[in-house]
Amino acid sequence: MPDDTKPKYINTISDLPDWFNIDNYSFTDNLSYQRWGQLLQVRSHTLETIRRYGMSWPADEFINLISSNPDITEWDLPLDEDFRLDIEKVKEIKSKLKNESYGLGDEHSFISPLTYKDIKEFYTSIRSTKDSRFNGLEYSISDINLLFRHPEHPELLRSGNGVYLNISLDAPDAVLMREFSTLLKLYRKKLGFDQFSKEPTQATLRKLHDYRILPYLDLLIWSEREGIKIQSRILAIALFPYGEKGEYQINHNIKQLAETAIDDQFLLALNY
Repeated sequence: MPDDTKPKYINTISDLPDWFNIDNYSFTDNLSYQRWGQLLQVRSHTLETIRRYGMSWPADEFINLISSNPDITEWDLPLDEDFRLDIEKVKEIKSKLKNESYGLGDEHSFISPLTYKDIKEFYTSIRSTKDSRFNGLEYSISDINLLFRHPEHPELLRSGNGVYLNISLDAPDAVLMREFSTLLKLYRKKLGFDQFSKEPTQATLRKLHDYRILPYLDLLIWSEREGIKIQSRILAIALFPYGEKGEYQINHNIKQLAETAIDDQFLLALNY
């Protein structure tokens, strides 16, 4: 939690953390869409844990890592001990996510779509039961087939704009949440719902670099973790030491662009 003995505002450049060096962020020039998505995703997740839950983890680990190298993604953060898996299983999941090898209904994933076969087996089971609660069951298996199978992806069962999922409850929460985040993007793309994303362009990526969005977010994470506010004037000096941009751009462009950059829909468009 924030230290009450620390100043509430950063008014001088010397009060910024020692690890911050704008030269360490030169690697953001000419990155791919997906790489930008990975870099922004870890920052979005870290900020959310501070803002929504007031958690110091993973912010402390994040700051420790970027102190030596800001070119990190979520997979560089260690899993919370409460959710730690056997190391080989973690490596397997990490490899699948990085290689984007998921398919709809991947049998090796912890989250997969509920299939027509699953429903057929369940239906057969409840039809054969003596439990009176299932007497007078209205739907036949052909009804289920007609009503719920996706016309373009018959392996999926849908409900309106959604699909039914199977979730392995024996997997740690941290892994399930990461897997769900990845599969959600994949399902949306395959089923045609990614058109609602804010579409980034090469000009957008150039603006992320030129406006120093990554170092801005890292200072924002540090300041929110510490409970300290950095004056816009100091941010302008730290991010643009040669005066390329100033306090006005910080307040009217960079802050808004940074919040857009960690928006879920923007991240979805970058990653897929």
